[in-house]
Amino acid sequence: MYHAPSVKKLRDDDPCPCGADTRYGACHGASRAPAPAAPRSVAPARAAAVVSAVKALSRPVFMRERFLDAASCALLIEGFERNVARLAEGTADPAWSARLLYYQSLAHEPAMRALMRAAREGFVRELRAFYSVPEMLYSDTVHLVRWRAGQSMRAHADNAHLDGTPNAYPWRDFATVLYLNDDFEGGELFFERTGLTLKPRAGTLVGFTGGLDHVHGVTEVRRGTRYTMPAWHTRDAARRDRDLD
Repeated sequence: MYHAPSVKKLRDDDPCPCGADTRYGACHGASRAPAPAAPRSVAPARAAAVVSAVKALSRPVFMRERFLDAASCALLIEGFERNVARLAEGTADPAWSARLLYYQSLAHEPAMRALMRAAREGFVRELRAFYSVPEMLYSDTVHLVRWRAGQSMRAHADNAHLDGTPNAYPWRDFATVLYLNDDFEGGELFFERTGLTLKPRAGTLVGFTGGLDHVHGVTEVRRGTRYTMPAWHTRDAARRDRDLD
């Protein structure tokens, strides 16, 4: 059974956990408005969501535990394995071949598609609230990924090369990763320029910016299989995946 971690109640004179080098009462404690609502299937009212900000250069990393319940995580993992014949082949990078299950390939799986759509709407809502984004955000890609033992991902930014020049996806303003399981070893999400390393519990949503503030990668999976649902988000409506409209 999943147990939420204990959370210390912050006082106004405690340091703010966002890493802004100021007191909680003068920073995030000054506004205690509740987090934006999400669809019940994505964030059940009975689950006490935990939101934390982790210092990462000039901008924090977003993390919400219990974004997705255990039954929904299991539904997506089981659906992934049921649809291995539909995994993307011939990707630009051979390392991703036969590992990606795209939303578009699941027209025959209405329950999976409905859950992925509802989750995507939650991703966008959470990002806009946390990063104070006034514009609408759109998603250009939503898919499921399987990571087996021995697989990893080098450090990179989502919308730029490490020298700051634009990469093939300069419109990707934000990224999210939804963790569907945690019964594996290794496979930690790391942010190279800060030394921050995360291995969230199943059902946790992590969000960050697409630029050099959040250069990130994934350490090698040592044992078991890691399942995630990554997505990328943009202010540019022309770059959105219209299948998600």
